[in-house]
Amino acid sequence: MANISRFGPIYSYLLILAFACSASTASASKWAFRRVWARALILAMVLMLGGCFRGFLYDGDGRFVDHGPTAAAERYLLDLGPVDLATKSERRYSMAGLPPVEMVVGLEVTAAPIGERSRESRPVDALITIVVINSRNELVIREREHLARWTWETSSSQEFRAFVYRRGDVREQSLGSGVIGFERLGVRTDGGWGSYFQPRRGERYLLTLSVLEPASAGQRYSVRLLVTGGGWKT
Repeated sequence: MANISRFGPIYSYLLILAFACSASTASASKWAFRRVWARALILAMVLMLGGCFRGFLYDGDGRFVDHGPTAAAERYLLDLGPVDLATKSERRYSMAGLPPVEMVVGLEVTAAPIGERSRESRPVDALITIVVINSRNELVIREREHLARWTWETSSSQEFRAFVYRRGDVREQSLGSGVIGFERLGVRTDGGWGSYFQPRRGERYLLTLSVLEPASAGQRYSVRLLVTGGGWKT
């Protein structure tokens, strides 16, 4: 169910507020001190609402974290918990109050530290289906494929961890002056494209993850279901 999981920004803003107020007492009168306090309080509230209030709005399964407005990417992270790819299964998750930015559903695959790089080998070969519908029973996401054919994204500092997600189809289109762009094809309700979608305000979504064919090497890896997006670079 809903979780309020990130208070770090609040503490930072209150610390700034306290510093500003304490500094004002050295040279300011009682009334000047009160003005500084009021202004600092307003500033702290604005920063708090802009940076971490989204965590209070989320209502659903999993653990939701807002990394704040300074996050370049993956500002919002919803961790829906561990996934067992070694057995056939079906799990459902309810999500409401998600931020109205493009988000992507994917699996975080963490390999045992045995020198194998997930991006190069794509070792988890389970056949899965991810379906997302909204409160009007409209299909937003439906992806059914072996994980080896999904996109595996890692960073050089995390060789044993990969985020596995699905892109939709695209086609090239000329934007003029020799510039080539890409048009998304088959976009569904609420921006559904591959495992991407853009939540609408006030909407509740039901996510279903089904393991149709278990992974032969599934027990060597830790897998979690994530929904992430946002950031000033996106």
